[in-house]
Amino acid sequence: MRNHPSLILWCGDNECDYAYISENLRPSDNVLTRKVLPSVCKQLDPYRPYVPSSPYLSDKVVGQSERFSPPEMHLWGPRDYCKSRFYTESKASFISEIGYHGCPRLESLKKFIPEGYLWPWNNEYWRAHAVDHWKTRKREYNRIELMANQVKELFGFIPENLNDFILASQITQAEALKFFVERARLSNKIWGIIWWNVIDCWPQISDAIVDYYFKKSLLIIT
Repeated sequence: MRNHPSLILWCGDNECDYAYISENLRPSDNVLTRKVLPSVCKQLDPYRPYVPSSPYLSDKVVGQSERFSPPEMHLWGPRDYCKSRFYTESKASFISEIGYHGCPRLESLKKFIPEGYLWPWNNEYWRAHAVDHWKTRKREYNRIELMANQVKELFGFIPENLNDFILASQITQAEALKFFVERARLSNKIWGIIWWNVIDCWPQISDAIVDYYFKKSLLIIT
């Protein structure tokens, strides 16, 4: 991959530094991301930057005596209203993950959800394609329910038919991304933002703005 023109940097892992501090461990003790991988990258691709993790939590950041507020953050949190205090009061200088759910088009849904399960949305087919592993472990949230609640936050109600639900969710997603990007542009403290994610790698209901079948959301169409 080192000759790929759009490759900006190498990253050791995703959110493992967060996992370390949740267990009261120092991320810098992670031998794989602090020693092995940077050594390999330096040998095979010496001119590309390397960062140990995303978000990267240095010992200095972990040792903060005040409220923990790293400069790089993945802004997921409660996934409530896109203009809530969680988003507007974030102190992150670089937002390396942020997103908001939007339902794929009907033509895409029909390709991976059986006709009899297209509506209502709260069924096992929708949940399976929203990465909700409810049969093996209990997740503290349901991603489809989150999407419906985000629609309710904006419109005041959840549509009662599938076509309206799809349209409302894509409008909600577009408004959220518009706000996140504009807030970052207006701020003199935020120097980067990465939308998660641009395109899906499998048929699912997610925060992608292009689905697995390359169908664009309302955000891109408009």
